[in-house]
Amino acid sequence: MPQAIALALVAGYADAAGFLRFGAFAGMMTGNTVLMGIAAANRHWGEAAGFGALIATFFVAVILAQLYQHRFTRVRYALILEAALLLVCDLIKADWGIVLIVFAMGMQNAITTKVVGIRINTTFVTGVLHQFGEGVAQLCLPARLRPDASKGGPVAIYGFVWGAYAVGAAAGAIGFNTMTMPLIPPALLLAYVYATAKSV
Repeated sequence: MPQAIALALVAGYADAAGFLRFGAFAGMMTGNTVLMGIAAANRHWGEAAGFGALIATFFVAVILAQLYQHRFTRVRYALILEAALLLVCDLIKADWGIVLIVFAMGMQNAITTKVVGIRINTTFVTGVLHQFGEGVAQLCLPARLRPDASKGGPVAIYGFVWGAYAVGAAAGAIGFNTMTMPLIPPALLLAYVYATAKSV
């Protein structure tokens, strides 16, 4: 569970810092899809294409990370690349740096299940909040009426992951407003996940 919380902190942080710096989300493609739709409706074709490119980047990152998992046994090595992408984005100070963060979040989302040990998303949390709500609802039922709960992890993890994402977003806003290189803290958290996920 600590790795899931750390990865959710990273994602919330990256989303907040990315949005404040670039006006786009790093891991929340729902938000970028909405922004793309708004830009298209207002005939801001360049903006719409930019958001579309970010969505495509996330998609490609997920595909590549999935292929990586099937080819190599040490999935945690991808965390090194993710941390490096965040740090490079901080160093280059270019507008296209958002592409690096989006790619990093797509990779993270694809490898989280293997690193954490249960199927859970850490880069977008609508589904996590839904799973948390379903789990709490099941706990309210008498034991004889509860459906099989073995398909997911413990109910509490979903609440903790959602909370960690929210805390990460607040930390990302603070980091963006106070640091010259605000993506160092999430890169350090990725180093922690790398160090503690030795078996994958």
